[in-house]
Amino acid sequence: KGTRLRFDKWKWFSKIGYEPHWFQRELHASPARFKAIFGGSGVGKSISAAREGEPYALEPRQTVWIVGNTYELASKEFQYIWDDFERSGLLKAATHTANDSRHGRMFVEFPWKSGVYAKSAENPESLLGSPVNCLILAEGSQLKEDTYQRYLLRAVNRCGGYIINNTTPKGYNWQYETFYIPGQVEINGEPNPKYDPNHWSS
Repeated sequence: KGTRLRFDKWKWFSKIGYEPHWFQRELHASPARFKAIFGGSGVGKSISAAREGEPYALEPRQTVWIVGNTYELASKEFQYIWDDFERSGLLKAATHTANDSRHGRMFVEFPWKSGVYAKSAENPESLLGSPVNCLILAEGSQLKEDTYQRYLLRAVNRCGGYIINNTTPKGYNWQYETFYIPGQVEINGEPNPKYDPNHWSS
């Protein structure tokens, strides 16, 4: 049985004053399990990835991970989530919180047994643990494929969870084949034989 979001994300977006532009709206509207945002800096990748993940933490017993190659990389999406929770008043409802990227302590836990946790892939063994309902990859192209396959994908697949991959392109590395190609209905105007409806990419 997979993770299904019952919370109305669009009402949440309205509550926090978020008005996604066209590609962000496509991201949020897609039902795909694996969503990838490829683009340069300043296009809104991090904020849209963070806000796609936020509603999961508003439902009972959901685990949201933000994983970067370093804590510093993971901190950007975490800070967006922290700020939205603070602005909406949700942070006051949290049972445990920390926002210290320097020492790698970034998390928000709620009494309904859900939480958001920023993680670093510098120590892959630290990524072992419970199933992950929503995984945000912060600059995913900087992660090692082995780390993704052995630790992160397994954690998500344990509960049929979702992945939001936010990254600046890094040539045609493993992310291109794993996330970009399967998410394209067409390539160069022709039907893509590798298209997978479980994927969405921009």
